[in-house]
Amino acid sequence: LSVGGYVIASIPNIAHFSILLDIALRDEWKYEQAGILDFTHLRFFTRKTALRLFTDSGLDIDFVKSRFARKTHRNVNILTMGILRKFLVFQTLIRGREATKISM
Repeated sequence: LSVGGYVIASIPNIAHFSILLDIALRDEWKYEQAGILDFTHLRFFTRKTALRLFTDSGLDIDFVKSRFARKTHRNVNILTMGILRKFLVFQTLIRGREATKISM
């Protein structure tokens, strides 16, 4: 990463209810042409594990935004006071920069 540079990632949420339902009800992990289980995705993350990937890589996270696939999912999140958030978010956008070094 060059000086002043940053990393931007769009991370699909593997904990999205649609994925969990397919696993729980259909016993199926089916790759798709697009979406969370896009066949080009090599690793899968929840919001927590995606943030950990950034920090473990020595990056300071300066921007995080959750994206809902549908307005109804966002509304359900509001109505449930965020309790179901991790199952409703479709993807998380994260931006990280080189960690600030503290000199003594």
